[in-house]
Amino acid sequence: MFKLTKVENGRINVGEPEYYPAGAAAITQGEGLKLSSGNLVVCGATTKPTFVALAAAAANAESVPVIPVTPEQIYEADASVSLASAVVGTKVTLTATGDAITATTSDGVATLLSVVADKLALVKFE
Repeated sequence: MFKLTKVENGRINVGEPEYYPAGAAAITQGEGLKLSSGNLVVCGATTKPTFVALAAAAANAESVPVIPVTPEQIYEADASVSLASAVVGTKVTLTATGDAITATTSDGVATLLSVVADKLALVKFE
């Protein structure tokens, strides 16, 4: 799950919500998403998310609240594996479900800013 924790040089840490229809798959809160044929879908492991879901939604939902991802946002991110050997400053990939980071650096999309716990980090999508 991705949770917005800070906006650098921002006055508030709340993203302005936007609403789009869901695609054929259900959406979970905190999932990284992109638009495909006008519908929200999971962004995939090596595609930078365009949006983060603010709420869960059923497949083909008419209106899903999301926040656009911008380079100055810092997200708290769950990790699918231990980050014990992760190197701060590297870019890591996302899971296939778009709801967590991995420790894989090849074709990474999330810049690792800090390891908070074994499976929790702060990241940016630049």
